[in-house]
Amino acid sequence: MTKTEVNETKNIKQETIIDSVRRGRTIGSSLKSLKTNYRNMQEEIFEKAKNGEVTAEDVATTLNALKNVETAEREMQSFMETTKNYDDGKLSGEDRNKIYYYYKTGDFTQVELSNIYNTNQPMISRIITEKEKELKNR
Repeated sequence: MTKTEVNETKNIKQETIIDSVRRGRTIGSSLKSLKTNYRNMQEEIFEKAKNGEVTAEDVATTLNALKNVETAEREMQSFMETTKNYDDGKLSGEDRNKIYYYYKTGDFTQVELSNIYNTNQPMISRIITEKEKELKNR
């Protein structure tokens, strides 16, 4: 593969990841709305159950659906935390350079830098690795 093809492949992979992160955030938001709706339904069904208007099976079905939504929401929150502030252009070239040089001073850990720049440690690691490769190829 040529250097151009490698860069194109890398860009395609990054765009795919960015798209997945954006979709994940949208799904997470939708799950919160869905959970709220199920909680409202749950209250209505409990009220109807008190009056004998619905069966125990209806109540169980609603509770199971709510559990499934809550599980999906937890999984999505985990995904969103893992991809928190995935670099979709939020870190400027200047920020990337600062991150690299701050890390190289030995005064900052990757975790500290991730907190300072409101991103995650794997992103800091990628920035450092990319910068080292860039400097090596000069």
